[in-house]
Amino acid sequence: MKYFFLYFILAACIGAALFSCSSPVLGDEEGVVLSANSSYEQATSWRIVYGSDFSEEKTITVKNLDHVVADLQKNTPSYILAYPISENGKDLSLPYGAIPPFSTKISPKDGFAASILKELYCSSEKTEAIEYNIKHFNWLRFMEICREYENPWLINRSRIIAAIHKGKFKKSDIKIDVKRN
Repeated sequence: MKYFFLYFILAACIGAALFSCSSPVLGDEEGVVLSANSSYEQATSWRIVYGSDFSEEKTITVKNLDHVVADLQKNTPSYILAYPISENGKDLSLPYGAIPPFSTKISPKDGFAASILKELYCSSEKTEAIEYNIKHFNWLRFMEICREYENPWLINRSRIIAAIHKGKFKKSDIKIDVKRN
């Protein structure tokens, strides 16, 4: 009887470890609930494209952005791009976006930063150096800088991608692409 209480506590701790959200026993993905800062009034639906790491991207279509759940890699920068779609199925604007785990609010200005992350994952061969550069890049700060621009989509994206790819990004790498103005 003396040890019953001790065994009970031990069993409870093991059970909690096995069934907690961060348990490696349950896999490397977690459900992330997304929300939107604003809405695009002409959109009748949204095409959500998301991915984590160098894994295959996923696409879903939803009627609104009120409550969207995406399964993403834990502790890894992930991209989410939300394209507003018209009644005839055409994309209405550049995508809204977010980069979990740093942000789960889908916004127009974060769409640019999320598209940079997507391009790095999709256009790069997976190597330890590239994976390290992506995982250790300050995505939160990059999103904050992009939000300072009226239209971050005018920023020279190839320059940013090359700098992040090499692990040598500086704020001075952010330049407006004069060809797009």
